[in-house]
Amino acid sequence: MDQLWYTWSTTGLGSITGHRVRAASQNLLNLHSEWYQELEKYLHYTLPEGVNPYESTTASSPYGLAYIVTLAGPCLLQRVYGGKDAYGRAGVSFIHALTNLNDITPLEAIDSWHSPFWQIHDSLPVEQIELPAVHKTQLHAGSLSVAAIMREAVNQRHYREHLEMLVNAYLTFEGWENLYLETYAEEGIHSATERNAELIWGLLHCLPPYLARQATFSTYEDRLEDSPATRIVATCFSTLEGLQHEPSHPGYVLKWAYGRDGALLLQEAGVPQDQASMKLLSAHRLQACASYAHDIVEKFLADNRQDQKTIHAFYKMTLLKRVNNLSSFLDTYQLFSTRQSHTAQLFTVDEHLATVHPYYAQKLAAQIDEDAAQSTVNHLLSLVEVDDQDDISAIEQLLQLQTLLPQEIEALLLQSTLSAEELHSLFLKHWEYLLLVIPDKAVTGYCIEHFLLCKLDLSILKAAGTGALLDTITRNNRCYADDQKRARDWLHIRTTLFSGANNHARELVTNESELHALAGAIANLQLQKDIDYWECLLKYLIPVIWDDEDIASVLTILAPVSLFAVKTDSVIVDFIENLSIYAAQAEQVKNNSRRLLLYMQHAIANVLYQEDKDYNIKSHEVLPRIFHLLLQYSDKKTIDELNNKQRWHIRDWKIWKMYRTGAYPAGSGGLKQFFSRSKETVKIPAIRPDVLPSRRSQLQAPVASVGLVNVLKQPPVTSIAPARAYTDTSVAHIAPAPKYRAPQGSHVSFPLSQEDKQSLSDQPGIIHEP
Repeated sequence: MDQLWYTWSTTGLGSITGHRVRAASQNLLNLHSEWYQELEKYLHYTLPEGVNPYESTTASSPYGLAYIVTLAGPCLLQRVYGGKDAYGRAGVSFIHALTNLNDITPLEAIDSWHSPFWQIHDSLPVEQIELPAVHKTQLHAGSLSVAAIMREAVNQRHYREHLEMLVNAYLTFEGWENLYLETYAEEGIHSATERNAELIWGLLHCLPPYLARQATFSTYEDRLEDSPATRIVATCFSTLEGLQHEPSHPGYVLKWAYGRDGALLLQEAGVPQDQASMKLLSAHRLQACASYAHDIVEKFLADNRQDQKTIHAFYKMTLLKRVNNLSSFLDTYQLFSTRQSHTAQLFTVDEHLATVHPYYAQKLAAQIDEDAAQSTVNHLLSLVEVDDQDDISAIEQLLQLQTLLPQEIEALLLQSTLSAEELHSLFLKHWEYLLLVIPDKAVTGYCIEHFLLCKLDLSILKAAGTGALLDTITRNNRCYADDQKRARDWLHIRTTLFSGANNHARELVTNESELHALAGAIANLQLQKDIDYWECLLKYLIPVIWDDEDIASVLTILAPVSLFAVKTDSVIVDFIENLSIYAAQAEQVKNNSRRLLLYMQHAIANVLYQEDKDYNIKSHEVLPRIFHLLLQYSDKKTIDELNNKQRWHIRDWKIWKMYRTGAYPAGSGGLKQFFSRSKETVKIPAIRPDVLPSRRSQLQAPVASVGLVNVLKQPPVTSIAPARAYTDTSVAHIAPAPKYRAPQGSHVSFPLSQEDKQSLSDQPGIIHEP
C-alpha cells in the first residue's frame, strides 16, 4: 500500500506554503497522477459549525476515519484537527491516507480506529518528502471491542437498540440508500464522534458478508450533503439546537443526543416522509430482516466465544457458496438458525474434529445452500409473474442468483413492464452476466446500444466498470458488429483520458495507424466539438511530443477532426493555437527552449503556408498571438535561450525577431503580453478545469467486473441470428439481426419472432403477447 501525509507545512510537494502534501510514497509523489487527482477531493477537514478553532485541540476534536471507493480504487483516510500553523492561525488539519489497498476490507478498515499506525502530526525531518510503502500487517487493530464499548454508560443504555435499528435499516435498503448518523453529546464533539465510530464498527460486524464488503463509510463529515462518496456517513454537532435544525437527507437517519449521565435528550430514526414512497421489501422479508437484526445483535453483544465461532462459520459458508443477495442470505440464515444446534457441532469443531467429519459438514452446507436457493427462486419468480407492479428489486435478485437458464432470463426481461430507465439500471449492475449468457438477444442489444449512444460521457467513461464493459463487447463475437465497432471507438477515446507515467501516449504519437484510429473514433462518436475531451486529449499528448515527426503526425492526422475552437478559416491554424495553450502549461514544455522552438517553428511554417492559400489568414495577427500563448509561463532563462540566433532557421529567426519586440520579463511569472501591429491586447483564453466524475456519472457507470467469465461455464448459443450488412466510410462489417428500440419515455417492449415464441412456449407460467 502507498501512504500520503497532507497538512499545513512550509516544506513538501509543490511550491506553495500552506496545506499541501507533506510527504508521500513513491507512487503518490506525482501530483498529476490519476491516484492523486482522485484522492485530492477528500483531503479536507473542517470543525463542526459553532466550534472555536482557537480553543480546539486534536484530542478535543472529531476524528474522521473514511473508507472511500474512488474511480482509481478504494482508499482509507484518517483526518484530524491539527491546531495552529507557524504564524499562529487556527484551522490546520492533518490527513493520513492509504491507497492501493489491495485486499483491505471495510471491516478491517473500521477495525483500525485509533490504531497506533495512524499519524496525527508531522514528525518528519524537514528535508524528507518520501514515505515508505506500507504492508497490510502494519495496519494494526485499534481500540474497538465489545467489552470496551459496553463500558460506556451511554452504550449500556442505548447501544443495543441503536445497533439493531441500523442493521435492520441497512438490510431493508440493502445498501441502496445512504445511512446517516447525527449525534450530539454534552461531553463534547469528540465523544459524539466516538459513539458514531462504535456504531459503524458494530454495524459492519453484524451485516451479511456480501454487504459488509461493499460498504463505504466516514465516521465524521462536517457537512453530510457534501459527502456522497460513502454509504454510511456520520457527523456530530456542537449544540443540541444545531442537531434539531439539521435538514433531512435522502436515506435512513438516526438523529440522537445524550447527556453526561447517558440519558437520551433526543432520538429520531427513520426515513423522511418525502422519501418514504420508495419501494420496500414484502412484509415477509421485512419481518425476516428484523428477526435477523435482533438475533445477530444479541449474539454479537453477548461476546460468547461459542456464538462468535458459530456466526463466523456461517459467514464463511455464505462467502464460499457465493450467497450475494438478501433473499438467499435470509433464507439460508433461517435454515441455519432452525438447525443451529446441529450446525454448530459441525462448523465450530476444532481442526481435529473437522478432519474426522468433513463429509457431514459439506453435506449440511450443500443442503442449506440448495434449500435456500430453491426457496428464493420460487419466491421471486412468483413475485414477478403474479404481481401487477414492476418489481425491479425482485428481477435484480433473480439475476444475482446467476442460476437461471438463458431462456428464463430473456423471458423474465421481455415479459416484465420495466421502463427504459429501469432496464438500463438493471443492465449496468448485471452487464457481465447478461453478456455472458444472452449477448445475442434483442433485449441485451438494446441495452448495449442505449448505453453507447445515450448514456456514455467522459466521466462515466473513466470508470473501471466502463472499461471492462467496452472490452467485453469488443471481444464477444456474439454481440452486434456495429456495437463492437462503437465500443472499440470508445476504448480509443478512453485510453486518452488517463494521464501519468504509465499511459501509452508515446506509443500513440509514434504510431500513425493508431492516430488514424483515434481520429476515426473522434469523428464516428462526433466529438470534434467536445472541448472537454479535446482538453483531456491535448494534455495527454503534449508531454510526449518530442520532435518534428511527432508534431507533424499530430497536426496532419488530428487537426482535420478538431472543430472545438474555430477562430479562423484554417483548422490547422486553429489547432496550433489551441495546442499552444496547453503546451505552455506542460511542465515538460514551458521552460524547455528546444520544445518551445519546435512548436514555434511549426507555427511559423503552417501559418505562412495557410496565408498563401487563404488571404483571410494574417500571419502578423496570428503569430504574435501563438508566440504569447506558448511563452506566457516561461522564465527569463528560457527566453534568453530562444533569443540565440544560432538555434533558428534564417527565415524563422527574422519572423521571431520581428515579433519579439516588447517582450520583456515580467518577474518570475513570465512575460508581458505581445502586441500585434494594431497595438491591440491579445486576449488569452481561460483554462478550463479537468473533467471530474459527477455524482450522477458515478451512479450511472457500469459496476466493476467480477470475472464471471472465469467463474461460470460458457452456456451454449441459444440462437444464431441472421447477418446484416453494416456500412461505414472506411470498412464494411457484418453484424447480426436488427435490434429493437423502445420509444422514448415508454415501457420497454420487444416484438417476439416466431422462433422466439416457439422457444418460450414450453415454459410454464409465461404469458405471451397475442
